[in-house]
Amino acid sequence: MPAEEIDVRRGRPPAPERLSDQERALWDKLTFSRRPGWFAGSEEILESYVCTTAQVQQLEAALRKTKSGTSERYRTLLRLHRQSVALAGTLATRLRLTPQSKLDQSQPTDGDLPVA
Repeated sequence: MPAEEIDVRRGRPPAPERLSDQERALWDKLTFSRRPGWFAGSEEILESYVCTTAQVQQLEAALRKTKSGTSERYRTLLRLHRQSVALAGTLATRLRLTPQSKLDQSQPTDGDLPVA
């Protein structure tokens, strides 16, 4: 098959129409950073991860704008940020996007193999 006829998106889910431009860009970046079929069956989790990541970025921008670390608004934003980051971490792990999800726990990660 000629290279011009190969569909590079095959096996990669298209971004849902309801996502913002920022979220679509992240979706495309993630789907093209993994082999085709990586997200098969987990498109809803991927969408949640993309939306949560965008929300984390918005919360971080709002925290930077909020000057006082003692105000009620700052504490609320900080609490929401912590919760969103925790959720994003959990979703990233479920989607096998984190380094720890790629490691085989029974094999050493650095150095020589153990001697028997």
